[in-house]
Amino acid sequence: MNRRRPLRVGHWTLVVLICLVALALRVHRLAEPLMRWDEGWSVAHASLSWLEVVRIASWEVHPPLFYLLLKPWLALGRNVFQVRFFPVLVSMLAVPLTYRVAMYWMGRRWLAALAAALAAVTPAFVYYAQVTRMYPLVVIWLLLATWALLRWLGRGGTWALVGFAVAGLAALYTFYYTAWALVGLYGYGLLAARRRRKQLLVAGTVSLALYVPWLAWAGPGMIRRIAEAAPAETIMPVTPWDVLVSTWTGLTFDFGSGGGAALMVLAVLLAALFVRRPKPEGADRRLMPILTLLTTTGGVVLGSGAYFFAPRLLTPAVPFLVLLVAWALDRLGQLGTGFMVAAMVGLVSTFWPTSTRFVYEKSLEVSGPFDPHEYHAMLSDRARPGDFVFFNELALAGWYDMDRTPGDPAWGYALRWTPIVEPMARVRPRVERAATGYARLWFVLYQGTVGPGEELKAWLDGTLYPASMDWGSESLFLSYLAPKTPWLEVTPGADFGSVIRLDAARYSAQAGPGGEVGVALRWHALQDSPPDCRVVLQIWDETGAVLAQRDVRPVNWDRPTHRWSAGDVVEDHHGLLLSARSTTPLHLAVSLYNADTGELLPVAGSTFLELGTIHSDGPS
Repeated sequence: MNRRRPLRVGHWTLVVLICLVALALRVHRLAEPLMRWDEGWSVAHASLSWLEVVRIASWEVHPPLFYLLLKPWLALGRNVFQVRFFPVLVSMLAVPLTYRVAMYWMGRRWLAALAAALAAVTPAFVYYAQVTRMYPLVVIWLLLATWALLRWLGRGGTWALVGFAVAGLAALYTFYYTAWALVGLYGYGLLAARRRRKQLLVAGTVSLALYVPWLAWAGPGMIRRIAEAAPAETIMPVTPWDVLVSTWTGLTFDFGSGGGAALMVLAVLLAALFVRRPKPEGADRRLMPILTLLTTTGGVVLGSGAYFFAPRLLTPAVPFLVLLVAWALDRLGQLGTGFMVAAMVGLVSTFWPTSTRFVYEKSLEVSGPFDPHEYHAMLSDRARPGDFVFFNELALAGWYDMDRTPGDPAWGYALRWTPIVEPMARVRPRVERAATGYARLWFVLYQGTVGPGEELKAWLDGTLYPASMDWGSESLFLSYLAPKTPWLEVTPGADFGSVIRLDAARYSAQAGPGGEVGVALRWHALQDSPPDCRVVLQIWDETGAVLAQRDVRPVNWDRPTHRWSAGDVVEDHHGLLLSARSTTPLHLAVSLYNADTGELLPVAGSTFLELGTIHSDGPS
């Protein structure tokens, strides 16, 4: 490595041309297809405050550095092309960095050019360059760490060692699985450093010491999520051969040739390794990418387990495979240009189906029939500018935020869906603070009340005042009122059909600026298993015109009236929005009817019980 030649202008010109090719491949169809699930998460996560970005990262499966770097980029714009252009720019850096790493690794310009070209066209790099996630950034940190390590091994210098430690630390704060690649790099450094191993160990110790506080904070939650994600048993038996094949397929990113491309990469490597030639120059240096590949892939298989395996987890290993393939092509080229050309033709032809179709479809990401524009469309049609929206999953919030205009409601989070299920003790104060500042809150619950969503909705129903409920394709859209005006309480003690009594009622004596009215009813079951009843609340003016109406089962819908027992007391909250202004007092009335027959239950000689009057100037 001490014989490394100075770079010539012509070689950098070649690198620039390769970068242009890389850019063309990465911007092709960049805005297609629609934003994926994890990309929506990235946008929402990076849109939060700096403190929230770090705090949520401590709850989820990725460290915070990528989101912290994405946050200022989002200030430039939020259309799909602009958002995805951030990973494109990051991925572009891999081309010149790979060139520099290869030069320090083997000191051969042609090998370095081959490595840079492979970094430009490798399907895994192109694919993840178009996905707004941390994987291209992972590659950059590891290339910088490798560059610094090789420079330190070859030329010494404190700053190179510091650079190695800092780049490694940045990699750890970007993606947990980079730890395995760093194990390989440190292992190679200890083998190659000889008398300078103590310095390397000191650098590694300092880097680890700066990472331990994060592990101490985020570690317990991460361990809990791993335990929750792991199934009790594997559905299908997995043999070592299956693991080996899936690992090599993911590493080579062969998802379009039926295994041909993965076999071609293996054939090129074996051909270069076993040709009958004198011991190649720098044979001991091949240990660096080989060792790093082994530790990374082994760590991924060990960490992910047989029940879950995603190619993106292998991203830290891909740059080292690129170096090995570049070495193999260069090695074959030393035997004869024809050998190298044949190998390159074989690689291009076998990877062509993956490169032209699979890469740009992004089908490895969480995807499906969902429409990311649905969330803004639903809310913009129903919500008012002064409302506030909570999402139980950040991916949905990210999609909404991509389409949101200045006149649309602001948003927050109450994370009650995988990968983060916040305890209700953490959710409640956040919602209560919002309820003090906003008269109307929206809650978008992916999969509705399935799983942890049920507890959230039960608490909301008993704390706020439900106004509406609509289903999208896969999410439940709930609106709640939080009236700020004075309340009145009445105790009618009225029996409805001699089966259910209304013991008491509280309601907003003055409608809010947006026409918000809250009503709390206290029902008392007079017998076991009353009819399945629905509550009708109406607000009408002096002319009898109905300005607001609500027709629903009592809010604790999971326990309808026919499941009540004699003596049960049920608190029932409702929210109504006035549709027009009125200068005269408005009348609030309630009735019950049998949901099966439509028959109204008589009360006080009538079908409606008037609770009192409300003063309002109507909605603003």
